Amino acid sequence: MKGVSIKYIGRALLIITLIGVTISGLGAYNLYQSLNRVERIDIQRLEQAVELPKASASKVFLVFSVGSEGLTEGSVDRTGIGRVRGVMEDGLTDSIMLIVANPKSKKLGIISFPRDLWLESYSTRINEVYKRKGVLELITALEGYSGLTIDHVVKSNFAGFVDIVDLLGGVDVFLETYARDSKSKLNLTIGCNQLDGKMALAFARSRHWQISSDNRNWRNDRTSSDFGRIERQQYILEELSLKLKNPLMLTKISQILNVASANIALDTGLSAAEIARWVGSFATGVSSIEKVTIPGVGFTTSLGASVLSFDEENTKTISLDLYEKVTNNDNNELMKDIVTEQTETPEMLSKEKRVSDQKEFSNQSCANQLKTQGRS
Repeated sequence: MKGVSIKYIGRALLIITLIGVTISGLGAYNLYQSLNRVERIDIQRLEQAVELPKASASKVFLVFSVGSEGLTEGSVDRTGIGRVRGVMEDGLTDSIMLIVANPKSKKLGIISFPRDLWLESYSTRINEVYKRKGVLELITALEGYSGLTIDHVVKSNFAGFVDIVDLLGGVDVFLETYARDSKSKLNLTIGCNQLDGKMALAFARSRHWQISSDNRNWRNDRTSSDFGRIERQQYILEELSLKLKNPLMLTKISQILNVASANIALDTGLSAAEIARWVGSFATGVSSIEKVTIPGVGFTTSLGASVLSFDEENTKTISLDLYEKVTNNDNNELMKDIVTEQTETPEMLSKEKRVSDQKEFSNQSCANQLKTQGRS
């Protein structure tokens, strides 16, 4: 009887293994097919702008959004941004992030650059470099200011963002207060809010963020600033990265590339094998996520533009520190969410620090609530 049990167990394990290999193989094949539909960006340069001090498993991804670029009438409706904004095609980057990923330590790092950072050497904001000079110049600028070498590029417009969030099952946000943006018609309640792609885009882009304790008396909140939007963008990216812990993620990535192919672009170095390797590396989960935002101080240019000045050396220090933390598998606490508001008076900065210490949204509480309700 024991022999029979062992025999059947052996067969069952063999069948399970074969099914797993088949699914994995189909996932890789579908991924290869899907990549043929996606715009590709050639980022090969004659030489790198910077050289990291030593070889590492960590790679740096430039992830940026070009907003309304390439939107069709149908995709504009999906995003909820409105027809006027949808047809602007201004070419400005709506968000710019460097993602440091380490497949060995399973760590991720996010470096966000406010859109209004003023680049003296370019005489323009950072969000205009792509429009004026193209992706290679944006890479060169970011490598110069961060001290990091960019290995891969992911570009998306608003519709691509919506598609990705929807296909990954949405994003959960737990709020301590009611929140709204009357312009985008976003209304969130106290407790757990489950956001689809359209709602997540409104959440990430809100410029008229208001909060209320009673759903009647509303006040404008500090997170209406660029730094507040970056907080929300980082939160969504963090939530989406946690969804990598899924044995069927390779198939899901293929679906994303199929559905969002008209609204995203990847560099030519991200082959099907490379994507499969990265997805597989984080299939058991992400061990930690570090987040920083490059600080800036508001000032007005000679032409009257409101922009942010920043310390170039400090920017490089912040970026390299995060890179080292992700690369060296160091458990020491990294300074997180470095935020300097666009106001400059000590009193206002002090108030800003007090407010920023209050966590306005989280996923942990939301996860607990969903588990209690039996929806985990």
